[in-house]
Amino acid sequence: MSLSNPRRLVAVGLGCRAGTDVLSVIDLVADCLTAHHAAPVGFFTHVAKLGETALIGAALRFGHPLDGVDATLLLLRDGETLTVSSPSRDRFGLSSVSECAALAGAGPGSRLVAPRAARDGVTVALAEVLP
Repeated sequence: MSLSNPRRLVAVGLGCRAGTDVLSVIDLVADCLTAHHAAPVGFFTHVAKLGETALIGAALRFGHPLDGVDATLLLLRDGETLTVSSPSRDRFGLSSVSECAALAGAGPGSRLVAPRAARDGVTVALAEVLP
């Protein structure tokens, strides 16, 4: 990490509609990382989404495996989200799958960098990893 170009270390939380294109995920992740001057330390989603090839492919494109977070751990961070998604609430009982996954992946005391971004059936959230 260079002092002239500091990068915020983040856990990336992902969500998507079934059958989403991998390039849509990659593009939104890249846009979010660039906008927040961030470097990913891991990619996280609800365990029920681990079969989504677009999420797997995007995480691998950025050099990380896709990690699934158990629903119980996601629920522990639900009160810390910045957005509420009706589809996420209806299907998973969470305000935002991507925001909860980012927070869970970043660990205790972490916080969201911004509300999740959503585009083309993809949601991306970044949570800063604390030292």
